[in-house]
Amino acid sequence: MLDNERHPDGKISSHRAGSLYALYAAEGAVTKPVGEWNQARIVMKGTRIEHWLNDTRVVACDTASEDYRKRLAASKFATWKGYGTHAKGHVGLQDHGDDVWFRNVRIRALP
Repeated sequence: MLDNERHPDGKISSHRAGSLYALYAAEGAVTKPVGEWNQARIVMKGTRIEHWLNDTRVVACDTASEDYRKRLAASKFATWKGYGTHAKGHVGLQDHGDDVWFRNVRIRALP
């Protein structure tokens, strides 16, 4: 979660809200102004990942693709063994040093 307008990382397109951090920039500016709730959804089916923000798909990628492997190799995560390859595991919610609020967080397995 990031305030695209006020946080220094907001200047980096692949770090903005909805992006797959440092790998894929969110396409389109669909964030609501600070003080309003945004709705986010992350869908992972096999190796395919989609990020949705306010009912707009902003990122779509496949972790098995050559494009993903190239982006990962060029990122700070290149040496993190297994980064982005686990279909199951823990979910972490993070901020970038500013106040952040979450509500109605739901996690479910897709058939």
